[in-house]
Amino acid sequence: MKTAILALGIFLGSIGAFAQKTSLFKPLRYDEDWSKIKRDSSAGSYDKIKFIPLTKHQKLPYLSLGGEVRYQYFYLKNEDWGDATPDKDGFLLTRFLGHADWHINKHLRAFVQLQSSMANSRLAPSVVEENPLDLHQAFVEAKWNTSSQTTLTTRIGRQELSYGSQRLVAVREAPNNRMAFDALKFIYQQKTLNPMLFTRIPSPTKQEFLTTILMKMLNFGGFIRSLIMLLY
Repeated sequence: MKTAILALGIFLGSIGAFAQKTSLFKPLRYDEDWSKIKRDSSAGSYDKIKFIPLTKHQKLPYLSLGGEVRYQYFYLKNEDWGDATPDKDGFLLTRFLGHADWHINKHLRAFVQLQSSMANSRLAPSVVEENPLDLHQAFVEAKWNTSSQTTLTTRIGRQELSYGSQRLVAVREAPNNRMAFDALKFIYQQKTLNPMLFTRIPSPTKQEFLTTILMKMLNFGGFIRSLIMLLY
């Protein structure tokens, strides 16, 4: 009985430790802050990947590496109301994401993320199911403290955006190929106010190697305060 209680305690403790680690993960990976690891005396080999100091004193600058893998199996019957070619075996969708977050100093940072989305055994994959290799995100960011309680951030480049209920502006998480935007974004942060001004073009979704040509789509922007959005 004592052994069972001890094993249960160790198990619950490990869950609590893992929960503290996973709390640092964010839906938008560039929102993560792994600088707290430099003060963690129990940091392991995994933590050394998330926080790589580029100086001997473990201060800025530092580099953070990360990634994710997703597998999905699909079996569709009577696809497109029976017009599509029958697939008796189904297919496997895989998505690989890898990123590097370089904090140059307390004002500047650069973020790069690659994406590879594959539709294995899919007879006729769509553009949201397969993109062998793409520069998914690549932006630079400058942040300045205008006062002790306010911060102004400017971010330019290809980046993921997600607002409100994600009906209009989202990362498109459900399909295999996530979506990003070529954007210029201004963020003014205050304790009681967090407005954002942005203008952007959705980045292309094509089955090409390292897509770099922008789609000729409607350019749009807006001003956001809390959950209020204006688009033009």
